[in-house]
Parts: sequence; structure tokens; C-alpha cells
Amino acid sequence: MITLSKLLKDPVFKSANVVAGAAGLEQPVEWSHIIDVPEVIEMVGPGRNLIITTGQGLPHDPQAQTRFVAELAQAGLAGIIISVGGKFFQTVPPAFLAAAEVWNFPVITVPREIPFVKITRTIHEQLISQHYAMLKRSDHIHQRLTHIVLEGGGLQELAEALTELVNRAVTIEDPSLNLLAYAKHGESDIARQKSIETGGTPELIRNFVKEQGILSQLQHSLKPTIVPAWPEHGMTKERIVSPIMVEREIYGYLWLIAGDEPLSEADAMTIERAAIVAALIMLKDTTIKQTVARLQADVVSQLLSKHPHSLALADKANRLGLDLEQAQRVILLRPPAGVLPSLRLADKFMPVVRDYTSNLILQPLGQNLILILPDHVYDQTLGRALLERLPEMKIGIGAVAPTLTDLAQSYEQAKEALEIGLMLNGESRIFKFEELGFLHWLYHLPPQATTNNRYADWVKILATDERAARAQLLYTLEIFLDCGGNAAETARVLGIHRNTLAYRLKQIETCCQTSLTEPETRLNLQIAIKSFHLTKDSAES
Repeated sequence: MITLSKLLKDPVFKSANVVAGAAGLEQPVEWSHIIDVPEVIEMVGPGRNLIITTGQGLPHDPQAQTRFVAELAQAGLAGIIISVGGKFFQTVPPAFLAAAEVWNFPVITVPREIPFVKITRTIHEQLISQHYAMLKRSDHIHQRLTHIVLEGGGLQELAEALTELVNRAVTIEDPSLNLLAYAKHGESDIARQKSIETGGTPELIRNFVKEQGILSQLQHSLKPTIVPAWPEHGMTKERIVSPIMVEREIYGYLWLIAGDEPLSEADAMTIERAAIVAALIMLKDTTIKQTVARLQADVVSQLLSKHPHSLALADKANRLGLDLEQAQRVILLRPPAGVLPSLRLADKFMPVVRDYTSNLILQPLGQNLILILPDHVYDQTLGRALLERLPEMKIGIGAVAPTLTDLAQSYEQAKEALEIGLMLNGESRIFKFEELGFLHWLYHLPPQATTNNRYADWVKILATDERAARAQLLYTLEIFLDCGGNAAETARVLGIHRNTLAYRLKQIETCCQTSLTEPETRLNLQIAIKSFHLTKDSAES
């Protein structure tokens, strides 16, 4: 980008004077025209054009001069160079200068001795030279970035190459502004550091970008746009962002963060080229993921069928890197309400699981994501790592499937463990079938099994009696029993005073006509409560 202030540094303008509108000297200049007629805009059109004139065609009336300058400024012209000391102008009229100051429209005078051809040659040589340099740089960038695609590189390789080309920090994010790749350069502001640490743009910045209409603008214009700094919330550096588009669908966003130097026209050109390359990479990755997803879905369907053995299945499993001769385990991931078990969600968990093994299947299945992986891979650290990605998620884990025919059973066990965990609605997030114990028995207990069972009857009374329900007696009893009859711990968990707890326990004893001091009574009541939750929720579902 060549500005008027940069052009004026050339020796040809040694005798030039900026007589008005100096505030507009940093605007870019696209071309220059010699015009001596009043119909300037009709002759050159709007845009960042620089007008050179003897003043012959300029209006003489002060009011007309004011309107003339306003029209030039509103049309976006870069400024005007007027030859003085000749036949038409000794000095520029005051009305002309006053209007130029109002509109920040640069007015430059040059002595009549300087030939216009010398001025235009100088300007056009610089513009053409810059344009050639831009084309040369553009070709270099194009070759460097497309080489990444041809070599099979991914988004991380693109981010690193782009950082080297522009000497700026780069981030690539998905449509939800979650981080896909990044490359550092120089010092970053707090907002970007948080993006890297948390794997996505902070919620406050997300809202700012949306409220400013930046994302919707990108969707409609398909062009890079500048995002201003927002220092009060850690975004101290401006950014330029370009949408990554495939068939008018946004696949993500590519960001350049300004460093010591302000963002330039070259940055806009570079990020636009890089966004095209990113689109190619993401389209390739999406095609591969869709192919793998279809293959995985087919394998899962066959593995969970009654007759999983087949040569075709073995071939497909091998293509996925799954060893069917190895003991496997089924894990079900249930996202919280409002989050769909999609391939995109699977992608969110995939890096976590790949830290443990590359031999796995991770697919949406009904309300859950199904994860099949070698038995020896799963441990508590993997479960915690998955929950860090989606804390409100629930996880059901089946027993080991030593042979292929047992995998469907491991799936049913994982599903049962997950359903029991959801029914009991406790603080736990991970439920292993092998740890269910008698909860497995209670889950399959027929409703008639609790007929004429006084403990089950007492629980039903506490659940249905209006006064008991209002006093939360059943919930209080459940927490009391889960805490092993420890009153102090129960009061802490419930967030109530010990006296309030004692009053509620007395109400429970009165309602059930029993004493909570007997160990057998507490044991039977605890079993009856768990059974009530499981049979009640099963009936409702």
C-alpha cells in the first residue's frame, strides 16, 4: 500500500507543500490522473485516485468550491495536486482550503516549473513497482502454501508456514471458534494466550465478535476483515480474520494477530490465499473423516450384531487398525442435554483418546458416542481426560470382551451402567459395569418383587406423601444413608443445620413407624431407595 505521505518523500515533490487536509495523507493511492475540467468524478470515477490539475477547471465561486471539495472527498479520492504560480492560480482560494480541512482532504501545491509528466511518472513507477512486488510475493506465498497441500500437510503445518511468511502469530479455529492449530510469533496478548490454553476463544471475546457483527459480515462478504483491539478485556492487539469457506459453508476462521507492525494490505492478501489453502486441507480432512466414519459405522453395526464373524468384517477392522484378536472394551459417552452426539463431538474427544492408542473406534450411536478400544488402554486417567473436554458428560463402561462375539455383551453392559448412573443421578460421572454389584440385580428386578415389602412401601410413602415430599424427606434419608448414617456429614452435604437434620429424621421415623438406629433397617431402606429410583425411572421411560 502506497500512501500520499510516502509519495511526497520522493525528490520530485521536494518543492511541494501540503496546504490543507494533512490528516488524510495516510490514505492509500491507487492511481493518478491529470484533469483540468470540473467533471472530475465523471471522468475518473470514485476510488483512491490522486488528481493533478493546473486549476483551470476549478470553480471560482467560494460556495461552489466548498461543494466541489465535498464531492471529491465523498467520492473517496485520495487528494489533489494543484500547480501554482502560473496562469490560473497563484495560491489556492481560502474557501477551497477550509473545505479541505473539514473533510481531511489533502491539497498539495507544486510550482508550475515541475512538469506534470514527471509527477505522474514518479507516482506510476512506484505504484507499478509495488504491484509487481505484491504479485511476486503473492506467487511465492501461493507456491509455499500449495506445497503444504501437495505434501499432505495439515492445518498445523499451514499455521507455521504462514507465521514465517508474515511474521505474525496465527490461529486457525473451527466455526465455533475452537482452536484447531496455532503458531506463535513475538509477544501475544492475554486473549490469545487464553485461547491457546483453553483450546478456544474465551466466551467474552466470542460474544464481542458476534455483537460486532464480524462473523455475519464474514459470511456475507467472504473477505478478510479487521477486528479492532479490545484492551479492557485482554485483546490489546488488532486482528485480521478470514473465513475458511467451502461451497459457501464456513469450515472455520483463520486469524493473524498484529505484532509490532500494523496490519497491511499484504496481510489481507496473504490471509485470503491461506484461507483457500486451509479450505482445501479441511475439505480433504472432512472427506477422509466421512469415509472413515462410514467404515466405522459399518464395523460397529456388524460387531454389535448376533453374527459378527465375517471375512469382510476382518478386512474393514484391519483398515481401521482394530485388532479383532485382541480383547476389547466398549465405553459409552453420553453428552449433556443440548449437545448432540455428532462426528464433530467425536473429533473433540479424538485427540484425548489418541494419546492412549491409535487403535480405536469412536462413533455416534443413538444418544451416545460409542468408543471401542483395546482393554489394556482404559484407565482412570483416560476417563478424567475425557471429562475435562466435556465436564457434564456421563460415561458407561462395559466389561472386557475377550472375544469378538462378546463385544455386543460389553456394549449392553456399558449401556446398563450408563442408564443406572443416570437414574441414580448422583455426583459420579463414570460408571463401570464391573462395579455395579447388586445395582445390576436391582436394575433387572421385576416390579412385583417388591410387593408387600415394607421397606419399599415406606419409600413410596416418603415419595408420594405431599407433606413428606415438601419436606424433602426421601432425599434427606437417601443422603443420610449414603453418608453411612453420619449426621455431621449429612448436614454438610445437604447444607442444613444439624438441628434441622435431626427434625427431618424424626419425621421420617414417625412417617415410617420405624427407627433409623438399627443397621438392618438402614441397609434395607438404602436398597429400597435405589430400587425405587431404578424401577420408577424405568417405568417412566
